[in-house]
Amino acid sequence: MGQYALEIKGLDKLQAALVQYPKISGQIFANAINASLAVISKTANEGDSGSGGIFRFVTPRSKRTGLLSATFGLPVNSGMKGLDLATPGKLSGWVGPTRTYAIYVNDGTKYIRENPFMTRIVQAAQKSVDNIFVNALDKLTSEIANQSR
Repeated sequence: MGQYALEIKGLDKLQAALVQYPKISGQIFANAINASLAVISKTANEGDSGSGGIFRFVTPRSKRTGLLSATFGLPVNSGMKGLDLATPGKLSGWVGPTRTYAIYVNDGTKYIRENPFMTRIVQAAQKSVDNIFVNALDKLTSEIANQSR
C-alpha cells in the first residue's frame, strides 16, 4: 500500500497564530470578565430595592440607610473596594457591595434571616454574561483565524 501525504495549507501561519493565543485570549477574556462585572453591577443598581426588587429587603424602608445597594460596585479608586477588574495577566474580577454587613444580609445569621440578593443579581445577569462570553469566544476564533491568513 502506498503512502499518502496530506498538505494543510497555511499550517505554519496557524501554528504561529496559536503561539500568540495567550496574548490574544488574555485581553479578550479580561474584557469579557470586565463587561460581565459591569452587567452584574448594572443589574444590582437597576434592581428596585423595594420588596419586589433584586435586594428584597425585609427591613422597613424607614430603618434602611440605602448604603448596601448604594455601594454596590464602587471602584477601588473611590476608596471602597467594591469592584476589582480583570487584566490579561489576572483573569479574575470581583464586584459587590462594600458594606461589611453585606455578607450577613446575604447569608443570614443566627438572628437575621438570609436574603440571598447576590444569587438573584447573578441569576438576573446570567443570560447577558453568557452572551458576552459567547461573543468573546467568537472574537478569539476570528482573531486567530485572521492571524493565520
